[in-house]
Amino acid sequence: MGNISVSELCQIFDVSEMTIRRDLNDLKKQGHLQRRYGGGDYGVVRSFFAAQRGEADALTNARESLESHLMDFATEESRMKDTVVDMADFRQREKEL
Repeated sequence: MGNISVSELCQIFDVSEMTIRRDLNDLKKQGHLQRRYGGGDYGVVRSFFAAQRGEADALTNARESLESHLMDFATEESRMKDTVVDMADFRQREKEL
């Protein structure tokens, strides 16, 4: 069984991460795909330690990581409610929690 990341699929098909995640969720529901989670976090952590050792620049920062996770949650809400999620409204609702 092969593996490919969401970012690699975005580059191959020249579409957004949200589009890829939506389509992957559909394929998983249909039983055509097995998803593995956590690979992205592993890469960020590995990059962080390399940056701490002075071996490389960090791939991301806390703000970008938070934004990425918020986008994932908004994508899931969009999928479950079958609607478009306005990110400004979504961020405001999350601040109020």
